[in-house]
Amino acid sequence: MHAPGTEGLDGRQMKKTVLITGASGFTGTEACRFFSSKGYAVTGIIRGKSGSIDGGNYVKADLLRSDEIQEIMAEQKPDFVLHLAGDNHAGRSWSRPSATFDANVNGTLNLLESVRLHAPSSKILVAGSLIDFNPCGTQAPNHPYGVTKYLQVFLSKCWAQMYSLDVTFARPANLIGPGESTGICALLAAKLAGIEQGEGKGNLPLHNFQSQRDFLDVRDAVKAYELIFREGGRLQEYALATGISRTLGEVAQVLVRLTSAEVEITYELDEEEEPFAVDTSEIRALGWQPEIPFEQSMADILNYHRTCC
Repeated sequence: MHAPGTEGLDGRQMKKTVLITGASGFTGTEACRFFSSKGYAVTGIIRGKSGSIDGGNYVKADLLRSDEIQEIMAEQKPDFVLHLAGDNHAGRSWSRPSATFDANVNGTLNLLESVRLHAPSSKILVAGSLIDFNPCGTQAPNHPYGVTKYLQVFLSKCWAQMYSLDVTFARPANLIGPGESTGICALLAAKLAGIEQGEGKGNLPLHNFQSQRDFLDVRDAVKAYELIFREGGRLQEYALATGISRTLGEVAQVLVRLTSAEVEITYELDEEEEPFAVDTSEIRALGWQPEIPFEQSMADILNYHRTCC
């Protein structure tokens, strides 16, 4: 389905507009591509140089500079705001909690304020992650990053309720796909691509191989974001997952089957992690389901790392 339009003063249909923060990131890049392909006018906020994309533009801005984001919001007045920007490194948050807090909480506050002041009718989708919180019953954050993401959601709900903003939330599982550079699937694929090209020995060491994850292709996640904008409910939280948990050992085996090199996996057992069930009934009720097979995602990631460097 293509983007719904609005009728201009001359009777012609105008494109729906979407503002995407973190547009140069892994998910942001795919979001810009997908929304443009669906007929939306896209503005992507990045911290690098401004430029153009199909169907829109990249605009340089820092979410920690309220004047910069307010200027953009006042000019764009978008129909939809997809908030992807932030510091997503849980491990790094232990050594730099203040910077993580700034990126995830203060940056979100500045974005919400810019919408409140200049585009109060915009629909905001705050995209988090299913790994933001410890999946035990208390949902207590277990690292500084988790605290900031908890506060991000709490802050967004408060602003939505106090200022009647239209805010919705998405919490995807572990996102994978071509363009990924830091996740476990990408790291394994990059290692295998290097072995294929004669870099290093044909040995793939794998720690914590029994650890289980639900891997969702970023292209399926972005489709869900667009669906949530069109049909999602205010203050609703949507969990996005395939419902299938795979061990890291299984991930490595799939990638090794796809490679042309002779590779031996060395398994090293660390701490076991308990898998947890994800309730995706809310997003599936809107008609969404994952479409890209896991093996296809792995093949695309491996091909990306064969050609990206």
